[in-house]
Amino acid sequence: MRRRSSPCGIVVYALIALCCGAGTATGTILHVPDPYPQIQMAINAAVDGDTVLVADGIYNENISYLDKNITVASHYLTTEDSTHIENTEIRPAIAGFPLVSITGGQSRHALLCGFTINGGMPPQGSGVYCVETDPTIAHNRILLNNVEANGGGIYVDRGGPVIRHNLIADN
Repeated sequence: MRRRSSPCGIVVYALIALCCGAGTATGTILHVPDPYPQIQMAINAAVDGDTVLVADGIYNENISYLDKNITVASHYLTTEDSTHIENTEIRPAIAGFPLVSITGGQSRHALLCGFTINGGMPPQGSGVYCVETDPTIAHNRILLNNVEANGGGIYVDRGGPVIRHNLIADN
């Protein structure tokens, strides 16, 4: 099977270089659920350039990138095995808020990759909520999110995110 180069694939090579000590990268890989039991706990501990790498499972939480240029990804990032996308799911813990909020002026270096984002129900921006930010959103399944106004799957206001290779359906 031939593999295509993707935004996630590019990050894989960067992670390999990081893990092998090549270059001047300073990022750290923070693993969920061990030692961080929740994605947001790892994000809170992260700094710009870090990667929050999430193992397969269902995570009942609403996450926010805060103002950080970080990568939040399933193990799809390191393997390009699409079963990780299906098996790593973010569901709402708190009704009325987006499942993933990226609102801190992030650049394209902020990456959301390899998740099923499912079941959000806020008034606006249910699945992924991007305001005044330019992240990369790639290789996700964004499904069954409901809103009263706009942005059932992905809501963008005053930003220019790169959105590619996502399944966005039934929102």
